[in-house]
Amino acid sequence: MSRLSCRGRRFVSAVLPLLFGLCATPPAEANPPAARPRWRRVYLDDAVAGSALRDALADAAQRLENDRCRSIFAAPDFVDGSGRPLADRLASLGMDPAEYLSIIVFQDGTGARRCQETALAFTEPGSRIVYVCSQRFRSEWRANTRYARATVIHETLHTLGLGENPPSSQAISETVLSYCYR
Repeated sequence: MSRLSCRGRRFVSAVLPLLFGLCATPPAEANPPAARPRWRRVYLDDAVAGSALRDALADAAQRLENDRCRSIFAAPDFVDGSGRPLADRLASLGMDPAEYLSIIVFQDGTGARRCQETALAFTEPGSRIVYVCSQRFRSEWRANTRYARATVIHETLHTLGLGENPPSSQAISETVLSYCYR
């Protein structure tokens, strides 16, 4: 048997660990695909507001796993335009609240008139597009994260058909805070 030169031994000692590393079974993922964030429908120009919104979506999904929070869809004043409870509307889609959150599109609404007023976000009843007032949302996130997070559930109720006036925007937000953030 021939002995490897010093140079050959260094080569082998450098390459073998790489080969074994490539052949070894990879460790289990810490964040498997099913648990990865599903907030791919967030289209905000402001990266900070986008990150805050994704955090608010994850928080909303987690809170909606709680029975008390989830029961907001059956709140007596929260019905669609035909008087049907929002819980029925959600059930007709065959989705749980967290799944439903993942199909809503969050679009930057910065230039819209409603963003020049006091809104953090807005939509039309029954629309699956929510327009986010990025600068206002970012400011509210820094000042009152709890309220900014509650805005996601507030707007989700509108996407299921809840109108406004009545109930007022303030009444909707207070109900969301009462059901989900206390």
